[in-house]
Amino acid sequence: MILEPTGLLDVTLPRAIVAPAALALDVAEVSTSVMRAGGLTFQDIVTALDSNNNNVGAGYIEKRDEQFLIRAPGQVKSLDDMRNVILNTVQGVPVRIRDVAEVEVGRELRTGAAALLLNLGFAWLVGSWFARYWIRSSGVDHDHFEPALRKLDLMAAAISMVGSASALLSATAVMGGVGQREACPMFWMMVSTTDYGHAGCAIVVAMLVLFFVRLVGGVGRSSDIAVVLLLAIFSATRASMGHAGEEGFWTIPLAVEAIHFFAIGLWTGAVMVSGWFVLHESRIRKFDTGSTDQYLELMSQAAMLAVVAIVATGIYSTWHRVGSSEHLIHTNYGITLLVKVALVLVAIALGGYNKFLGLPAASRSSRGVTLVRVVLQVETLLLLGALFAAAILTTQQPPTAM
Repeated sequence: MILEPTGLLDVTLPRAIVAPAALALDVAEVSTSVMRAGGLTFQDIVTALDSNNNNVGAGYIEKRDEQFLIRAPGQVKSLDDMRNVILNTVQGVPVRIRDVAEVEVGRELRTGAAALLLNLGFAWLVGSWFARYWIRSSGVDHDHFEPALRKLDLMAAAISMVGSASALLSATAVMGGVGQREACPMFWMMVSTTDYGHAGCAIVVAMLVLFFVRLVGGVGRSSDIAVVLLLAIFSATRASMGHAGEEGFWTIPLAVEAIHFFAIGLWTGAVMVSGWFVLHESRIRKFDTGSTDQYLELMSQAAMLAVVAIVATGIYSTWHRVGSSEHLIHTNYGITLLVKVALVLVAIALGGYNKFLGLPAASRSSRGVTLVRVVLQVETLLLLGALFAAAILTTQQPPTAM
């Protein structure tokens, strides 16, 4: 029996699950002059909201087999509650949030499509870098592949730059509480004064440098080293723009996320470049039987190492951000993560088929090579779906952060 329901905060039942709702709030049109006069900073606003959004007490009194919870509810219930939060007192007069800013319900950061373009371009560039190495190691003249592969690399770098710029513009629009067209005048301020903007600019610069490296047509050792360093910078910077970056740059979660991101790029890029480019009928004729086997074996080994890294880092990140199994099925973040995992598991099954059945068949006949190529193409589509799910996850709040 529930007594005195007014102010009731919770009901404790076996395996009761509370699924917190995510609410994006914008503090817009801040009056910097009023804040300076009151000796206030933006961090003061954050601290005040945090300290004024807690419950006080939490003690139990038992009486005749009944249990009463004694607690003073202190969580904000409306925008007016937020507006009335006191930041400071100046000459005996309280300064509230409503005195320095307008508080309104904001919009969530939605950059899924832009993030997909960003990830897609990165995956192709990683895959093409390794494919060049595998082609040379197989004894095939890379001149048969380099011109077309270079053009596709330029397209991939351009796609990544467009995706990064689009994500930055979307972030500007959300921060300003306006549409993307109205956000254009505020774009420079966002990229020059925020950590998110700095990271986005670093990604654009890395892709721009890589674009020029591929444009001049360098295929020697120095250009290979430059490209892989740029891809590593891209991976670390991209990881810092997600949830892992919230804990700082030199942290284990960020290192794990960077490895996870690069491994996904390697796996997706390897099957994409191989299935849609290298093993194409017009190009596979350049290979003899031994060269084809050597290329496929190198690709398979790299993909297997990437999968191991993805599983290990994925388990760590899931534990770090989800917290419990209940959050997997009772939060949008958990459901999106399960969709991503399902796509990856099917892709792993297809990779296993190629590893143990497809590659032996490819060594015996051209029909076997065709079958391997088709499986790789299907695997690519599944991994692109996983990349899109990963892009959506970056816009959702992890359960452990709510």
